[in-house]
Amino acid sequence: MEAVDEITLTTTEKIPENDYRIIGLVFGTATGEEKASAHEQAIKVLRDKAKRVGADVVVAMRFESTSSIVTAYGTAVKIVK
Repeated sequence: MEAVDEITLTTTEKIPENDYRIIGLVFGTATGEEKASAHEQAIKVLRDKAKRVGADVVVAMRFESTSSIVTAYGTAVKIVK
């Protein structure tokens, strides 16, 4: 398992029973004929960017897509221990 896979992604806007600090918006984009692999690639880029800014979790994750581009985006947050 790659370290970048440790970034939790959630479509919810809050993390129950955890305090956290908002870092900011992160996104990943990908292109491709096959939408499933483009979604996977966009998630991989999103996780990589979240890891680089020090996030533990991406909340409110969403997808936007056109006929040629898939974008995954959300809010990067750091869990406060």
